[in-house]
Amino acid sequence: MPSQHKKKYIHEGWIHKWTNFIGSWRPRYFMLEPDYLMYSVEKGGIIKESFLLSNCEIRLCPDDPVRFDIEVIGTGLLCLRTDTSAEKHKWYASLKKAKSLSHPSYQKLVSTSNIYSLKRLIGRSQAPVPKEATSEPLSRSASIGDKKPESKQSETGPLKIESVKQRLLSESSIVEGNFEAKDTDESIDFSDLFIKTSVGREPKTPLSCIVDNTTSFDDISSKVLGELELISSRESVKHINTFRVLIKEYCSSIKQLYLEEMRSRDDLEQSMLLMSEQQTVSDEKDGSDPALELSSSIENNFSLKADEAASVRSDSFNQASSTDEFYECEDVRPSTKRSDTTSSSDSVSSLPKVEEKPVEKPKEEPKPPVTVVPIKRRTKLPHPRTELKVSIWSILKDLIGKDLSRISMPIILNEPTSSLQRSSEDFEYVSLLTEAYGKDTPVERLAYVTIFSITPYASAVGRTYKPFNPLLGETFELSHRGFKFIAEQVAHHPPICAFHCSSDEFEAYGTTNVVINFTGKAIEANILGPFLVNLKLDSGLEKYKLQRCYLIIHNIIFGKMWIEIVGTSIIKNVTDGAFSVVQYLKKGWFDKEIHKIRGLVFDKYGCPHFYLSGICSKYIFMEKVYPQASKTSRKILHEDGTLNFNKSLYKNEEDAWDAFVNEIDWNNINVVPNSKRQVWKPNVRPPGNEQYYGFGYITMELNELSDDYNPDKGAVMPITDSRFRPDQRAYENGNIDFASAEKRRLEEKQRAVAKSRTNSDISYKPMWFDKVIDKTTNQANWIFNNKYWEKKLDGTINDGVPDIFGSC
Repeated sequence: MPSQHKKKYIHEGWIHKWTNFIGSWRPRYFMLEPDYLMYSVEKGGIIKESFLLSNCEIRLCPDDPVRFDIEVIGTGLLCLRTDTSAEKHKWYASLKKAKSLSHPSYQKLVSTSNIYSLKRLIGRSQAPVPKEATSEPLSRSASIGDKKPESKQSETGPLKIESVKQRLLSESSIVEGNFEAKDTDESIDFSDLFIKTSVGREPKTPLSCIVDNTTSFDDISSKVLGELELISSRESVKHINTFRVLIKEYCSSIKQLYLEEMRSRDDLEQSMLLMSEQQTVSDEKDGSDPALELSSSIENNFSLKADEAASVRSDSFNQASSTDEFYECEDVRPSTKRSDTTSSSDSVSSLPKVEEKPVEKPKEEPKPPVTVVPIKRRTKLPHPRTELKVSIWSILKDLIGKDLSRISMPIILNEPTSSLQRSSEDFEYVSLLTEAYGKDTPVERLAYVTIFSITPYASAVGRTYKPFNPLLGETFELSHRGFKFIAEQVAHHPPICAFHCSSDEFEAYGTTNVVINFTGKAIEANILGPFLVNLKLDSGLEKYKLQRCYLIIHNIIFGKMWIEIVGTSIIKNVTDGAFSVVQYLKKGWFDKEIHKIRGLVFDKYGCPHFYLSGICSKYIFMEKVYPQASKTSRKILHEDGTLNFNKSLYKNEEDAWDAFVNEIDWNNINVVPNSKRQVWKPNVRPPGNEQYYGFGYITMELNELSDDYNPDKGAVMPITDSRFRPDQRAYENGNIDFASAEKRRLEEKQRAVAKSRTNSDISYKPMWFDKVIDKTTNQANWIFNNKYWEKKLDGTINDGVPDIFGSC
């Protein structure tokens, strides 16, 4: 067992580990020894788990520069993310080194036992079987186990065959140790005896397939012996065909595993060369040398010699049992039912093409690894909220009935975030979309998309300060949380923010136009604009349309301000026709709880399947509903997602939806007993968050100028990013006077530029979004043009970008 006392490790440091869909990625302190990989919750804390390196397989993710997975045989999959790609490379090299230093006895034992078992079985299948076979045709060593006395009476017919099968299977189960004997029914379909690779049905690793197929060969050999007995006893040759089929199936399976292994290694070499070149280009721009050392270290540790490669191709069993296994990371998320059966080469083929360079042989004395400091995200702002005694009534009394989003407000009413950054908070619980991707039916997927649509309101509770209004052309990027998010202010009057968010499982996009009105007692915020989500299923895109509700801030003048969410939202599966209804209930005079919700998930014919309930700021429950006969045989929604209603009864679609919702008997939902379960709860907020505008962990990170977003540290970022806005940065640091002056300067500059553009009859064109007809809604929408990530990759992100924050 690994020791917990102070010692020198091969490598140690913080890595983000996937915990579950609620906890998401959590930092854990990992320590690497020649024999073990272990981690604890805190540095120097109690070891939570440890893993034997000989049981571990490393899976690289070329599509994600900071992620790698470790599959622990017999335990499960560890999904890990580092803060930088360089740190990922260092862990990669260290794991390789630790495996090479680990005790070789285990690997040797596994390899020897597998080869011995295979040779023994082949030897038996080739040995002639006498006509009068006894019940113990083969002898065993006493070291394997004690045997019962042999029967002197010979067996004939099916009884003798079954005895041979049973004894051979029992022997194989003892040798292998970890596998149970398969069913020996003679009607078994031989094609099902072999473990499928990623090309087949089960997403097993090649190593697991080889081990399992060795066991399957044990089972097959017993059948071969039985066939040979029949041949000798009945003197028939018709069973030779069966023998030929068995051998052909086994050889085909081993060949497929061999090809997949070679394909995986080729893809790994290509991805490593690509990452090495990208790192070299990045550091050449920065003028530093560490990446060259890191690239050399990676090549020295992971390149195969020519004679080693020939050895690998000559002995697939030795390769599977005794060499280190490094695979490309499969496109699979934890706890997801749906598995990506695409081969490794398909995922790597989407990467940019690079010239193949000869890989140098490992040097005798490799260079020491480069020390990389992990990025630790902040959990509080540089300065707490400044309390200023100002009469809000004196500010708002002349603004009753007006749209506050178009009026310049005093900076003391702001929080140090922009509306673009607030839009990215909608994807804090993006794991729900990942879980939706893994469900089998459209209604199940719709249920989790519906839950995702409820979660953004949790971050608004307790936050009564408004974000900064973005300047025209201002952008914001968020890419360190497992998805790529980009937003841009594409219009100023009305102020419209366009956003796009993507990952391997989904794509989301839309616009936000927040209309804020002051009624004299409360402030009402109505978020306008489409919100669309596409799940990237194997069968194609499954499209969803989401709808937002009202936010009301109470007690603006007197008392403690609090936020209420009210209204009804309709979530539509445009592809299938299923839909859901969610009601955000207004607090009554005698209600103790606020933020109550209730919802129903319907199929395309209007039959309910799931019931949602809870408090959108605390928890959400889901229950199954007993199936019932549909009221209609036609789909409720048209192909474009609009409601199929009787136009003679209702003026418009909104009235028809109101009538549909009003007919729901919420008090008599026929739910399935004991099916209620909690499907979501919000993340806890950092300690003392009340002093920092009520920010959660993700909000604390939004305006942080960490190394992965800092141009001075080598990051490629546009000068229009909200992190570089001077008034917002000064306000976050507590410099109120300078922030207020900068805010006035930027607003005056924006008005001057707009006036000059009008006088010159020049229309403004956003950089990263184009206004086109959206095929999902058949309406004009701002669609991401994909140029942002392309220019970020080639380092030309600031070409043609306006200097909106500059002094001139």
